[in-house]
Amino acid sequence: VRILALGFSILLFAHWDACLLYLSARLKDFDADRTWVGFLGLQHRPKSVQYLYAVFKAYSHMLCIGYGVAMPLSTVEVVLTTLSMLLGAALFAGIIGSLTAFMMSLDSPSAKYE
Repeated sequence: VRILALGFSILLFAHWDACLLYLSARLKDFDADRTWVGFLGLQHRPKSVQYLYAVFKAYSHMLCIGYGVAMPLSTVEVVLTTLSMLLGAALFAGIIGSLTAFMMSLDSPSAKYE
C-alpha cells in the first residue's frame, strides 16, 4: 500500500509540476526567447499536446536524466526545475526505500529461523 501511495504521489507531483511549468511560460506570454513553450512553438498546439510536453518536461526534471525539452530560459523556470529535481529525487528515494523494506520483509521468516 505504501508503494502505491508513493507512486500516486509521483503522478500527482508530476501533474502539479507540469502545470506550474506551463503557468510560468503563460505568465510571460509564451515569449520564444524567455519560455520553453514559445521556444518549441507549442502555444497554438492542442491542449493535450501542450500537457504531454509539460508532463514530459516534469518527468525529465524529476528523474534528473538531462533529456529536457528545452533548458530553463528564465529565473522562474530555473527555480521550478531545481525544485522539481530535488523533490523528484526525494520521491524516488522513498520508493527505493519502500521496495527495499518490502523485499526485506519477505525474507523475515528465514531470518527468524536462523
